[in-house]
Amino acid sequence: MACINCNMNNKIHSQSVQLLILALTGQCNLNCSYCYASNQIQQSMPWSIAEQALQYITEYSGTPTIQFTGGEPLLAWDLLVKCVEWLEYHKFKAKLQIQTNATLLDEQKIDFIKKYQIGIGVSLDGFADSNAINRPYKDFSDSTTDTIKGIQLLSSAGIEIGITTVVNTITVERLDKVIDLAFYLGNVRQVGFNLVRPQGRGKEELLINEEMLEAGIHKMLSRLEYWQNITNRSLIISQLDKISKLQKGYTPFSHCYALHKSGMYVSPDGMMYACASLAGREEYCLGHVSGGVDRKRETILLTHLEPVVDICTNCNFINYCGGACYSRVQLGQTINPLECTMKKIFIKYYQNKQMMRV
Repeated sequence: MACINCNMNNKIHSQSVQLLILALTGQCNLNCSYCYASNQIQQSMPWSIAEQALQYITEYSGTPTIQFTGGEPLLAWDLLVKCVEWLEYHKFKAKLQIQTNATLLDEQKIDFIKKYQIGIGVSLDGFADSNAINRPYKDFSDSTTDTIKGIQLLSSAGIEIGITTVVNTITVERLDKVIDLAFYLGNVRQVGFNLVRPQGRGKEELLINEEMLEAGIHKMLSRLEYWQNITNRSLIISQLDKISKLQKGYTPFSHCYALHKSGMYVSPDGMMYACASLAGREEYCLGHVSGGVDRKRETILLTHLEPVVDICTNCNFINYCGGACYSRVQLGQTINPLECTMKKIFIKYYQNKQMMRV
């Protein structure tokens, strides 16, 4: 298992920034029922802030991933273009990504995306019977058709995407339909599933139970096998991919960028956090892009991260899991049983598949 011993001994790694998340705007054209960012700053990021963030990462990184997010980042399209062109002008190599709801995509934007080989992640909760409830427009009308149109425009341009689906009381019984939709669309390379975070509007969400989660995931995995068998096409499931990379040593112990001091989230006002899930919480702010990371604050944050590793150390699944999500532990003051349940379901499925190959 790559890095497990050094992580258990040293707990926290010191690395250059490998992931920069730029929240180009706090504004969004949707009104998602579980949005954890709904209580965050609603302004758009000034160019001066974006430029400082880009300058910061060019000084402290090799070839990082830069993800443009929001809110809805396509609402700040001109700023996004300026960021990408700045990187090109300065000949700084980075893997670029946009996390979007895809409703605002058009051919002009897609031409730019294709030119700069920007990876696209789309937030989508399946067909309209789920997505319309979870992810409506501000006037509560259905956004599903526009999201799918955006994905189809990307498909016409030969661009593959990843889909992220939030698992809540609406989607948990329809996760198999997400797989149906992914195969129908044709250009979906990867699907990932996230649990609701108890932040923002997510605090008001009714929680699913472990039995519902297990039934939903098993149903989804059966559907995945069905489609892969009859189409001879593969579809990556993010959770299984992480397990595989951990086992093969392609990624260090724990996929948490904050744990490795290798991630940075910059809010529209220029405040820096180790993780997007901690944004807006003053006690987890690491500084402002104009002055860089406050090392004292960083040290305090890392002392909070260490106990999360300790909690997971004696778990039989640790080598496959990489540890709990710190932000979920912090918010609930304990390991989230749903997070553990989800990971264990995928781990057991992965183990069974590996045994069948022997």
